[in-house]
Amino acid sequence: MPRARGRHEPEYDADRAALSGELQLELDLLEEQIIADPDRAYQRPYGPDGVIYDLSAYDRFDLIVAYTRDGYDFTFVRVISTHE
Repeated sequence: MPRARGRHEPEYDADRAALSGELQLELDLLEEQIIADPDRAYQRPYGPDGVIYDLSAYDRFDLIVAYTRDGYDFTFVRVISTHE
């Protein structure tokens, strides 16, 4: 089985850079979880465009990760947070 890969859109990197260092570390862990176990319960497909919103870090860190998936390739699109 090929190893899953993740890449970032520029908007994702900008969203990530606006977060604290602690939240960036949590985001790293969340990306690894998404890639390692993409079919877990906290992801929600959104609309016909194929964007998936992962809510697994929302309750604890107020983070939502938007990404797309094409087989083993993941493209992280945005990080949504109300943290200042």
